[in-house]
Amino acid sequence: MVDADVSGGGAILVIGNGPSASRAELGAQIDRFPVVGRINNYATEGFETRVGRCTDIWFNGANQGLMRRRQPPPRIVVLIPSAVQRHKGAALRPRVRRRLGVAEGGYELVALGEIESYEGTLGVDRVTTGTMALLWALRRFDEVHIHGFDFFQGSRAHYHDSRVKRWWVDAVHSRRGRRHDNEAERRHVAGLRDAGRISLLERPRG
Repeated sequence: MVDADVSGGGAILVIGNGPSASRAELGAQIDRFPVVGRINNYATEGFETRVGRCTDIWFNGANQGLMRRRQPPPRIVVLIPSAVQRHKGAALRPRVRRRLGVAEGGYELVALGEIESYEGTLGVDRVTTGTMALLWALRRFDEVHIHGFDFFQGSRAHYHDSRVKRWWVDAVHSRRGRRHDNEAERRHVAGLRDAGRISLLERPRG
């Protein structure tokens, strides 16, 4: 397990799970990025022409609903809220290994102090895994590009949800996002974009 900061340099594309991620066929463009990061229960199978197939970093919160990967990406970065880290204490690492299904040393747990800095920057107690992934990337890469970050604006579903699940999540009931301040995160990321610190993935011209 590696907890030390390791600078990646270069460029990274972090893909969120919002419905906008699959609205255009950008798969080939996505797969040309030197580093592609995806979040929690992302899906590529069946969506390759739209979201690509390459995954270099798997960002996740090792949460209860996380699905194990038959073939995990080369790098796994685990981002867990500070309150959970403090509450679980020594029991945290065994739980993370069990949920990921990987051996000791097979993932990187972002240190408590860094997570606390994310929360302090946004003034939010529980930052979503996606936004924490962006903040993590900003510390380690020269260029950070994003795609599919909708912050649950207009829909609480994910691009890879089935039609039935998408209807159920949006129209019936969902607690997804209730513990997070999605609007505060959206404003912060918009500010980073306006300041030129992150860029949105754009469809190639021509």
